Amino acid sequence: MGLDMDGVMEKIFTDEQVTNATGLNHDNLRRLITWGAVKPIQSGGGRGRVRLWTARQALRVSVTSQFVEAGFSLRMAHTLSYCIPLDELITSFDPDAHTAPSQKSKKPQPPTALEAALLDDEEKALIKASKFGGQVLIVDGKYVYSDVFKKDFFIWAVINFRLQRVYPLISPFLSYRSALKSGRHKVEKSTDAANINVSSLLVHPRFRSRTAHDFQGEDFVEKLLGVGGKDLIYPMNYVVSLDRLVSKKFLVINIAVGLTVCLRKLLGLDVIYSPHISAKYAK
Repeated sequence: MGLDMDGVMEKIFTDEQVTNATGLNHDNLRRLITWGAVKPIQSGGGRGRVRLWTARQALRVSVTSQFVEAGFSLRMAHTLSYCIPLDELITSFDPDAHTAPSQKSKKPQPPTALEAALLDDEEKALIKASKFGGQVLIVDGKYVYSDVFKKDFFIWAVINFRLQRVYPLISPFLSYRSALKSGRHKVEKSTDAANINVSSLLVHPRFRSRTAHDFQGEDFVEKLLGVGGKDLIYPMNYVVSLDRLVSKKFLVINIAVGLTVCLRKLLGLDVIYSPHISAKYAK
């Protein structure tokens, strides 16, 4: 293990540490703060008062940064990071959400995403952590899929660049239960989106519901485009595998690898990341 677990919990971080770990520059971080898209645990300003962030907040910023690096505008990147249900994936990497495994179980437990991310061997950490789901697949520049629940790529949103809008399958403000729930880490009952300014998201007002727990984006799309409309905007619900996908173009973003790199930088662990092929820890 790279660090003792007790030594990584309840740590707080400065702007400098967050921008260095996430790759998002200071100007863009300030824009997010101005929009109410992120809210630090302690605001800056005043004599000697430094702005501070939790690890979870830094991980959230990291997701936005990954979409920016992929070529999206800052506001679109921020919106996409909430239109895919990433809360529970982020929780699995959050040191403050970690709890010790139950002593009742006599069988050795596989490492959590957090434990994998903190392994001494950086390459092993990146490979192990990437197996917890979290790849995002964007087909033809607008259909947004993810294997966030460690299954097939499922469609979560559609981008309309002309209108600068995102049509999510479910409201970012509604919790989505998943198979990632485990006794080894806590799962937030409310979504991270509850802590941001709703106007910071490029979504239609109909997708901002905080109370309609059975809300489905497909229902709204059908009303918007008429019967059969959802078949136009959600042409494929699933993508089983990339080698079976027929499309003009697609973009893949590995959110879990980005979260691992961010967390290791925050905590001062070795990170010498570059894309490469390795079979050393494939099994």
